[in-house]
Amino acid sequence: MRIEFSVLSLVLGCALALNLAGCESAPSDPVDEFAVDPSAAPLEFSAQGVTVALPGGLLASPQTLTISKVSNPPPPIFKGLELGDTYEIELGDLHQFDQDLTIRMQYDPTTLRTDIPIERLITAGYWDPNQKVWVTVPMTLDQTAHEVIVKTRHLSMFSWFMKTAGYDVYFKNNFYLVYNKAEVTDPTFLRYYQNPDHSNYVDINVPNYVEDVMAFLIEAWKVYMDDNKLTAPAAPVDVYVGTELSSFSEKFTGIVLVSLLTSSPQQLKLVTAHELFHRVQNAYYYDVGGMMTRTWWVESTADYAGDWLAWKGLNLMGGEGGIRRNYLEAPLTDIGEAHNDGYATAYFVKYLHDSGADFVKMWEATATDEAP
Repeated sequence: MRIEFSVLSLVLGCALALNLAGCESAPSDPVDEFAVDPSAAPLEFSAQGVTVALPGGLLASPQTLTISKVSNPPPPIFKGLELGDTYEIELGDLHQFDQDLTIRMQYDPTTLRTDIPIERLITAGYWDPNQKVWVTVPMTLDQTAHEVIVKTRHLSMFSWFMKTAGYDVYFKNNFYLVYNKAEVTDPTFLRYYQNPDHSNYVDINVPNYVEDVMAFLIEAWKVYMDDNKLTAPAAPVDVYVGTELSSFSEKFTGIVLVSLLTSSPQQLKLVTAHELFHRVQNAYYYDVGGMMTRTWWVESTADYAGDWLAWKGLNLMGGEGGIRRNYLEAPLTDIGEAHNDGYATAYFVKYLHDSGADFVKMWEATATDEAP
């Protein structure tokens, strides 16, 4: 059943104005409400450019479906991404479901960039209020109906994203590198980075730093996936280059950021291989729970892999300062100052390998929901 009209429309008031001093100045987002009864047949509800499809047999009791188009959503962490329309979707007091719900968000094709294939231009995700991050999710596109389609077993704030106009995209092998050319050629950021080996510099239209990032990622992929047969992440991988933030691979989203604040090609090799290994880890911990509950192991194995597996010993792992004097005062699972947020435990991983443990087998044996 497809329902094209709203049963009730109202305006959010002070309850959504959490960061405002008074109700008078609160922004108002329109809300559509639908009374939903249990049904053996699928149901569809449309409002404000989004359709929510509920499978038959989902509900055991009547619920109220609310759809609100959010006017001021949290921004993506990287300025090379911009949000499309964003929706807060709720179904009574239910948050988790045992069947897939389908969310179809409309987009206007006349507002999209045309220099990037649309399947690489658009992504989708939901906002995790606890981690305060956008979590990317698998999506499909209906280019006839102009819809971004997401299947989910929970409801929250959903949106779609596209790569910001003015940001270049460099595609090669398994990677899409997104960057602002003016930023990645700015000597303010690149004052410490010099690579005397120009063998990676083959395209005069691509900044040298970006070509190094690409070359180092390709080599790390070869070692991880081709040589060691680790499970490959979904490709191509989007990598955003040029942020002034520290490099990281967001454990929830899988988004990779490569900073311009690297001091040498050797450090850039470690950074790119470390962050790519996080994407490998995402492929094992598909539900991302292990990525968050085993941070010490996730970070230490990524730092070891980036240093010794990918590059056969850059001797840069362990975080700033390496092993600290108070390392042994904290438990092995520490992700605080004593263990450099878990990075320093890469030396323990190396000790295990040097003592005869096979790193790849060790990683795969521990990368399961059943492992402690």
